[in-house]
Amino acid sequence: MDILQDELESTYPLLNIQIAGINEFGQDPPGANDLATEGRTIPLLQDVDGNANQVSDVWYDRWDVTYRDVVILNGQNEKIDVYNLTPPTGYDLRVAENYATLRNKLVDAAMTEQKPWQNQRDRFDINDDGFVVPRDVLIMINDIEDNGPRKLLPPTTTSLAAPYWDSNGDNFFSPIDILQVINFIEGVAAEGEASSEPARASATVAFVQPTSTPQTSGEVALPNTQPNDVSLEAPTELIYSTVVAQADTDAEVRARALKAAVDDFWAEDWWSL
Repeated sequence: MDILQDELESTYPLLNIQIAGINEFGQDPPGANDLATEGRTIPLLQDVDGNANQVSDVWYDRWDVTYRDVVILNGQNEKIDVYNLTPPTGYDLRVAENYATLRNKLVDAAMTEQKPWQNQRDRFDINDDGFVVPRDVLIMINDIEDNGPRKLLPPTTTSLAAPYWDSNGDNFFSPIDILQVINFIEGVAAEGEASSEPARASATVAFVQPTSTPQTSGEVALPNTQPNDVSLEAPTELIYSTVVAQADTDAEVRARALKAAVDDFWAEDWWSL
């Protein structure tokens, strides 16, 4: 397990994956835990019997583990998968295929929980410039036309920079990500027009979901409109409303400055961007 921990940290430095051992209650004679951790780097946690039912609280009461189970947890310490390492019914990590399977399970769990390809400051701000405007949509459309929809692989770099493609957090870049940004822009604009006061950035925005019925569990069926059929020729007033809705106390100054920049943007041959 030390080898696997070292590999995960060196190969996927952005993913926070921590392997730890848990010793069963009653299996901790004096000096045993020190001996078990000697020369190793992963921590060993000692289970207890807090409710006095004579079995381990975590091992049995919470997880009901079998000896040599690897219990995979999410960020809330909830069990999401188990991989047993005892042959013949379990999987011997000396077999390369089994080792790779466990490694991939840990990476997949981290990707699902941590969503590295999503902008953590604002999931709709694709280019991370502090604003959600049609330019974000344009960046996505241009890329998906050039490179196609795709699975977003676990990053192997020490940092990620914009663009952040995964607005819906499923670790895929697909038309649904584009649709969500468009819906957000339209929702903020509609809310801004309905109020005489600029909306604050923390305001709740109604989100418009696709109206078509999902075909399978976890899959959202898109309307027939293709990404390149989406009109981006939004009036400047819409963009202005969007900026006002996101700004803080200096909303008016920031919004007017961006309005002027947007006027120039729409005057360009922006289809070639």
